[in-house]
Amino acid sequence: MIPAMNEMSIEVALVECAAARAKGRRIQSICIGYNVTIVELDDGSMGTSAMLKEPKTGTEHHVAEAGTLVGAKADKVMYWLLEHQASVKRNVALATINAASAMTMYPEEQGITASDLPLIHEGDVLGIVGYIAPMVRRMAPKAADFFIFDNSLNEGVSPPERQPELIPKCSVVCITGTSFLNHTVSTVLSYCRNAREVVIVGPSTPLFPEVFADTPVTFLAGSRWPSDKREQLFSLSSQAAGVHQLSRLMQKVTIPISRGS
Repeated sequence: MIPAMNEMSIEVALVECAAARAKGRRIQSICIGYNVTIVELDDGSMGTSAMLKEPKTGTEHHVAEAGTLVGAKADKVMYWLLEHQASVKRNVALATINAASAMTMYPEEQGITASDLPLIHEGDVLGIVGYIAPMVRRMAPKAADFFIFDNSLNEGVSPPERQPELIPKCSVVCITGTSFLNHTVSTVLSYCRNAREVVIVGPSTPLFPEVFADTPVTFLAGSRWPSDKREQLFSLSSQAAGVHQLSRLMQKVTIPISRGS
């Protein structure tokens, strides 16, 4: 079941912010790939969302509105993130939100990844929510201890059920942007009460720093997609390319969160 709205406070704020920014915009092109969804708005802004693999139940993996998405109002589609069980529709909603984020550049943006930030200090305990292999390889060895949470069977990974116990022990927490797709981001952030640094990471990360000003999040580490890479991006995604195959096309972006802004 979809969580109650008070359990999705950040998701609600995100959708409202993105919908206001994209008011009047329509979806110009869309590609729902096996691993990544891409949405392009009618001003050329593009956004992506990695496909969160979930068990197939009922109608989760088809879109009743297929055939009408091109030309659809962007702000209307964004609300699918809150209102629909269907995992594909939530994916389309997040990609549309991320396309709207590309409409605004922030002066504090840095062209680096979360792994490039000096996040980890001596004695820090690192938590990574969502198994991101390159991040684990680069960041885990720097920490005194670390916990990785995922539903996967990778060695050393803890199940999500242990998050309430272990995340409060972490001084640095990295959370994959796909946590917006399964409506867990607000809950995970509630466990970050002892964290000095909290980073939302990956190409699904919505780059709306104003939404996170009153949360524990300290950085957003996502991506932008240059217009000259459009054809390659759509072509590769339509052929089931994964995020690692698309990474050479993306512009990686990290934005610090200003408190009280």
